[in-house]
Amino acid sequence: MLPDLCRGNPFRFVVAMREALESNYVSQNICKWIDYIFGYKQLGPDAERSLNTFSNVTYEDKVDLEKLAESDPHLAESYKL
Repeated sequence: MLPDLCRGNPFRFVVAMREALESNYVSQNICKWIDYIFGYKQLGPDAERSLNTFSNVTYEDKVDLEKLAESDPHLAESYKL
């Protein structure tokens, strides 16, 4: 389902997303997003200070599949690729 601004037209959606991604705001702030997702603001005090609210299970090395498999085999299976 597409947002209302696209009026059901996938082409309008692509144009709107491209305009948003190429905007001055995004150009000036994308480095902050990169720090949140991949950089020093992922975890720890810097993440807390910057109010990074991503769950730690979204980071690849933060889920212990072996321990998870012991407690809930079905949930562990859903994490495997």
